[in-house]
Amino acid sequence: MKEILTTFEIAKMCNVDITTVINWVNTGKLTAYKTPGGHRRVRLADFTDFLKRYNMPVPRGIARVVPAILIVEDDLQIRALMRKILLGRYPDAEIHETDDGFVARKSAIIGDP
Repeated sequence: MKEILTTFEIAKMCNVDITTVINWVNTGKLTAYKTPGGHRRVRLADFTDFLKRYNMPVPRGIARVVPAILIVEDDLQIRALMRKILLGRYPDAEIHETDDGFVARKSAIIGDP
């Protein structure tokens, strides 16, 4: 997927008229910038943030996968070190922590960290 989208591409993905997308930009709902020629461009990350903020479905092929990591460690200092290392490698990751193996197993089964 491209990192920069046109208003036409966004309109097509959202099944709306291009003037609707331009309105979203003009009202500050959708972050965009203008090219030297005056055309609006939207970064993919800004578009996906917009979709999530307004509870709109994210079209297939553009959803970013954010890794979810569960740290299970009873030593607070080691857990903090692991968090720091993991965030350095995966800055967008959702990191959850627990010091209890039972809670970790429950979280992994039902997906409720």
